[in-house]
Amino acid sequence: MSLIVETHAGEPIEVGRSKIVPLAKVVRYQKPGWLGGVIWNRPIAVVVQTEDEEEQVIPIRDVTRIAQIAIVGSGLLVILMAWLLNRTK
Repeated sequence: MSLIVETHAGEPIEVGRSKIVPLAKVVRYQKPGWLGGVIWNRPIAVVVQTEDEEEQVIPIRDVTRIAQIAIVGSGLLVILMAWLLNRTK
């Protein structure tokens, strides 16, 4: 069983005199001896490099992931409350 977490930089994109480099977090799960596995990529930031070599890192908020966590958490809370109410009867 192998869980690998890496940060990858994408190909630089030139916009005017600036260069933009996307960054992504890659999570890979592979079981030894098996073909394939699970790979999950998600954007984490964009690095903007100006012509005078100044760099600015702009983080990317993954709103979809936040919503998914909220939905799963709400579902677990409802299940727990239903179990507690049913247990007391």
